[in-house]
Amino acid sequence: MIPYVREIKFEYGVCDQVSPLIRRVVANNPGPFTYLGTGTYIVGRGEVAVIDPGPDLDAHLEAILAALEPGETVSHILVTHHHSDHSPLAEPLKARTGAPIYGCAVGQQAAASTVITEAGHDLDFTPDIDLCGGGMVLSGPGWTLEAIATPGHTSNHICFALKEENALFSGDHIMGWSTTVVSPPDGDMTAYMESLDLVKARGFDVLWPTHGPPVTEVTPFIEAYIAHRRAREAQVVAQLVEGRTPAEGERITGPGWTLRAFATPGHTANHLCFVLEEENALFSGDHIMGWSTTVVSPPDGDMTAYLESLDLVKARGFEILWPTHGPPVTEVTPFIEAYIAHRRAREAQVVAQLAEGRRRIKDMIPILYKDVDSRLHPAAARSVLGHMIDLVKRGKVSSPDATPGLDSDYSLVSP
Repeated sequence: MIPYVREIKFEYGVCDQVSPLIRRVVANNPGPFTYLGTGTYIVGRGEVAVIDPGPDLDAHLEAILAALEPGETVSHILVTHHHSDHSPLAEPLKARTGAPIYGCAVGQQAAASTVITEAGHDLDFTPDIDLCGGGMVLSGPGWTLEAIATPGHTSNHICFALKEENALFSGDHIMGWSTTVVSPPDGDMTAYMESLDLVKARGFDVLWPTHGPPVTEVTPFIEAYIAHRRAREAQVVAQLVEGRTPAEGERITGPGWTLRAFATPGHTANHLCFVLEEENALFSGDHIMGWSTTVVSPPDGDMTAYLESLDLVKARGFEILWPTHGPPVTEVTPFIEAYIAHRRAREAQVVAQLAEGRRRIKDMIPILYKDVDSRLHPAAARSVLGHMIDLVKRGKVSSPDATPGLDSDYSLVSP
């Protein structure tokens, strides 16, 4: 569950000092995609940066200019992306102040559609200074802003990190009041999820979205954002499973009982679990066991598929699991979450070993499994191979071998 943050005190057109370096003026453009309106941020004193000028409203332009102290000038106009609630006022503000516009021009416009998913697209948005790819550092008296490329919501989305307050102006990438629309072709879910991970890894103290109040519990909020997307993905997969071939989706019934099979590859390529619909129970085979973790041994075992299958089972909300070995699991969701966390922790250990210069699995096993009976180390090596192949698939690790194996060399891919 996402811990939404929706309470915000403001008046349209009134400038509020929201932090030592940040002022905010909210435009009077409330709506289903803009919440209460566009929050335009003014950063610094003396020579200031304006972030997301907003919609082309004369009253909002005058409110931004009125928010400046006597003698203050606008030195930078920064735009997170090209939607009509963010960028159109940039040109009028430039005309009044002479400040250049910084941003990333969109490379692909949204296809025409009768389904409205945004406040609109500013097709004429053309920045003076290109920030595509991020990395540029902008500064003024007492403030430093770093442009961070965060594609996903749009292909040209940029966030801005305020170094002095360890804060991020997150645009529409992360918002406290709602999830973010990711609408192809300009929106890209793969890029969006990667951008969420990128922002999470930076460890910001506060996020300032363009719409709504700030997010102050940053890490747990982003984690909930990610979990929401993964749960939705699992629901989509579950819907596809229900429409698969009889072996993978058709109900099997008898007097008073109904079983449905669905694919849970990972432990093996052909692993199936069975749902007992009358008791909301799952016969989980070796996919999830209460007494132990599951062996995922390539090539028949696949760590990528296994973790996706765990998400799938978690999303179904079963009340009880009946593994083929050992007792039932009755605290299903926290147990699966712990199963996933264990795999991610092991993955992190593997990455740490690579970072320390160990390039072969056989050199990692004595360290990773030092507390495990050495007779089990060969099986453990197969599990680490599963993680390594998954990391290679995701572009985190590389190997010179076309088919990575136990004796392959591995190395981290530079971010």
